[in-house]
Amino acid sequence: MGLTLQYDDVYDTNKLIRFPKANFFMRWLVRLQLLWTIPAMIFETVQVKQEISVLNDGVRNLSGRKEIAHTQEMDFNIIKDASKNLGFTINELFTAAISVGVKKYMITRNDNATDLQMVIPGTVRWEFYPTYESVKLENKFAAFPVKIPLEENHEKAIFKVKKATNKIKTGFTKMYASYIMSLTFGVFVPEHIWKLLMHRASIPYTLAFSNVPGVIKPIVFKGYEIENVKSFIIPGGATGIGLSALSFSGKFMLTMSADLALHVNVKELLTYIEDAVMEYIEISKKGALKQ
Repeated sequence: MGLTLQYDDVYDTNKLIRFPKANFFMRWLVRLQLLWTIPAMIFETVQVKQEISVLNDGVRNLSGRKEIAHTQEMDFNIIKDASKNLGFTINELFTAAISVGVKKYMITRNDNATDLQMVIPGTVRWEFYPTYESVKLENKFAAFPVKIPLEENHEKAIFKVKKATNKIKTGFTKMYASYIMSLTFGVFVPEHIWKLLMHRASIPYTLAFSNVPGVIKPIVFKGYEIENVKSFIIPGGATGIGLSALSFSGKFMLTMSADLALHVNVKELLTYIEDAVMEYIEISKKGALKQ
């Protein structure tokens, strides 16, 4: 987001959603946990089973050419109110919409898949760049793997997703470990070996989902207010589908990219997910969901 703020006539981090600043002891506690977190992650990665579906053939020789699609803009306050009324987080609402949308897409292809393995990128920055001059062009993100159940029923989906994604809330150490491993391998391991490892580790994952809280106030560039931003994510390795939920100055949009080698109808798949989001908004008008 620092790069986005640099477009503004006045660099102001108050236009970003605040998060608690990690103090010295918290930072070193996370780093100490790497001693056992990294071996555990390597073991978990080796144990991940290959996912086979109409969206993932298990081979993933990607072309590098992408098809993209995006939804119409929505009022982000409607999304926030819906999640609050339902009694779930915004991330849980979006992830449940993915569960429902992907399931419906699978059904139209006669695919009986019951789960979806995906990765969720997360930032490993300790704090915002405080000034314009301090912003660096760097990629301090790491992927957090998660398997979610695919469910056609909206109410069942959101409860199942909540249970499946609970570990994300306490998963910063794993994300930081993933970042450190990527950084270390990138520096010390030959490029062809690193690319092979990345390809092998990412094949089981069908989709990458980024729920990025963008700026909460308008960006003004040379006196002109930027009305909207379309942000598409291109996953690394062999993960061929990228889904982004980006909020920007009170607005919200879903975007998707998919490698042409996957033969995915991107617009159709994204529409199923968008429809699921809209259905959750309608359900939220009835109040909190109870299991």
